[in-house]
Amino acid sequence: MGGTSIGIRHLFLALFAMALLYARPVAADGSSIPELTTETFASTIKNASHPILIEFKAKWCPYCKKEQPDIDRVRAALMGKLDIYQIDIDDEPNIAADYDAHILPTLIILSHGIEVGRSEGALYGSDLTDWIHDVESDIKNQKAVESDSPQPL
Repeated sequence: MGGTSIGIRHLFLALFAMALLYARPVAADGSSIPELTTETFASTIKNASHPILIEFKAKWCPYCKKEQPDIDRVRAALMGKLDIYQIDIDDEPNIAADYDAHILPTLIILSHGIEVGRSEGALYGSDLTDWIHDVESDIKNQKAVESDSPQPL
C-alpha cells in the first residue's frame, strides 16, 4: 500500500513539473501575452534573439480588448519567430511616452532594439498578420542590403 501512494505522488509531481514547463505567462487582463514593466523592459529588449512586437494598450480601451484575440492568435502562430509583449500605458506611462504611444492600441516592432514597424489604431485578422509580414519582409530586405554592402577593410 505504501508503494502505491509513493507512485501516485511521483506521478503527480511529474505532471505538475510538465505543466510548469508548458505554462505561458498570463497578463493581468487574462490574455496569454506577458506584460513588460519598467523593471523588465530594458533587459527584455537587450536579450531578444528575434524581433519583438509590443502592444501599447489600456484596460479601459475597447479597441485593445477587441484586438486581443487576434494578438493571441498571432503569438501562438509566430512563437519562436516573434516575441509579443504588452505594456499598459496607465501602469507604465514613461515607457509609453518614450515610444510616443498616445493612440491605442499602438503596435511597435523592434529588431535589435530599433523600431522597424509601427501601427497606430487597432488591426484585426488579416490586416494584423499582413502588417506583421510586411515588417518582417522589410527586416529581411534590410539585412540583405547590409550583407551586400562592401565591408570596410
